[in-house]
Amino acid sequence: MKRSVRLFVLMALIALFGGDAFAIDVVKLTDGQVLEGTVLTDIPNRYLDIRLINGQTRRVQKSEVESVERDLLSETADRAVLGNGSRGFGSVLIGGASNMDSGNQNMNFNFGLKFGWNLTKMDFAWLSLGLGYDYVSNMNANNPFLLNNFQIPDHDIHFDALLTRVGQSGFYFGPSAGFAIFQNSMNSMTGNAMQSSLSFGALAGYHVSLSKTLVLGPDVRFEYIPSNNSARTDMTLIRYGVQLGMNF
Repeated sequence: MKRSVRLFVLMALIALFGGDAFAIDVVKLTDGQVLEGTVLTDIPNRYLDIRLINGQTRRVQKSEVESVERDLLSETADRAVLGNGSRGFGSVLIGGASNMDSGNQNMNFNFGLKFGWNLTKMDFAWLSLGLGYDYVSNMNANNPFLLNNFQIPDHDIHFDALLTRVGQSGFYFGPSAGFAIFQNSMNSMTGNAMQSSLSFGALAGYHVSLSKTLVLGPDVRFEYIPSNNSARTDMTLIRYGVQLGMNF
């Protein structure tokens, strides 16, 4: 079947069923071949995967590719679902946090901010770096000198190494490390004082696209804060919430 006939049939299908399902990408090879379909994966300097019109999927090495013409509808869908056209991201999170080492594990209010940059695209994900801030209103903490827990607001700054858009989806995960600052934490000798400690953990979440730039989804972070004095025991925190983010 000639290309003009195939294009005519596809245009008729687009008019009948809608354009989003039949966006056409054109990949021209150095040997003169022309592949038509939907580009699924495009790894710079390595390969691309294209789902052909007949339903088959073909992998082509980038050294064999002369040019790639992306359909406007296809590019828009990529940006909406995966944010492939963006390099930076930011989000606001609202949720709760619990201290798993405390006898009183009631949920406490948690507010967070996160910003980051997508560094490079790998076979199955993007490698990204992030900087986050979390505030917990009143975190329960154990004091070995007291019979009950005491309440301390917690400010936390963390650096994240993330794998984002994993498997061509909105899933992300990675380790984090930073500093936890306890405001008005009780010290058995000096009373209330500001204290800080290193923190280590990991986070994971999922982005559901609302538009080309806006995303919404759950975010969960595990955090371990070792004690650096006798006034507080080690803390293991679970932070969870819903975040509204933006790709830019």
